[in-house]
Amino acid sequence: FLYFIATQAPPCQARTMSVNFHLKALPRAAALRNAVRASQEDTQRLEDELFAEVLKTKPAPLVDAIVMSGPSGVGKGTIINRLMQDRPGEFSFCVSHTSRAPRAGEVDGKNYHFSDKDTMKAMVERNEFLECCEVHGNMYGTSVAALRDVQASGAMPLIEIDVQGAQKLKAAQGDKLRLCFIFIEAPSMDELESRIVGRGQETGDKVKVRLATALKEMEFANGNRAFFDRVLTNVDLERSLTELQRYFAVRCGV
Repeated sequence: FLYFIATQAPPCQARTMSVNFHLKALPRAAALRNAVRASQEDTQRLEDELFAEVLKTKPAPLVDAIVMSGPSGVGKGTIINRLMQDRPGEFSFCVSHTSRAPRAGEVDGKNYHFSDKDTMKAMVERNEFLECCEVHGNMYGTSVAALRDVQASGAMPLIEIDVQGAQKLKAAQGDKLRLCFIFIEAPSMDELESRIVGRGQETGDKVKVRLATALKEMEFANGNRAFFDRVLTNVDLERSLTELQRYFAVRCGV
């Protein structure tokens, strides 16, 4: 069925592990701090060299799709739009289906394929979705056709999805697709609330529902770090883009 999927081994999972050493309580603390700093500099230099080499050689991609997950309001859509804007033809968005009504400014076929529950349920029965789930009373799903269309264009597919959808996607397709799972989080719940309110799309109880869902998603990410290939705290857009593009180049081959 998924005949267009390559079957190479899954990408290496790379995460930044941090350990708090009480250096001041150890002998030769200054030397140890210098050693840690040198190690970090060596790692950064190696990543820079690999990044430059990937950009120069353009190797075959190591993954079939990049899955961007995280709570509503963390900036997933903004990051995806900038990736496509900065590298046109190299990244492309897999347009999902949803049963919810379009918001102001949203375009059918660009932001979502706007549908209805009966149509989407029929698509589920025909196995036309990679994953499909219900969120806040509305159905959302990423279709096989959406992924196939992006792959046919030669671009790296970008899938924007919530944590529930990411779990379903990995469970259903993890042994068939080489997927890179990225979790994007806000610096704090206060900052996330400010971003959600600032969008002007939800107010009052709807904001509370979004925040409650976000808290559950962040708790899942913190308690299941091995689920994701990379966890990114989106403090600054430009810094986040730089970090992600380096990671994609070195670990995903794109």
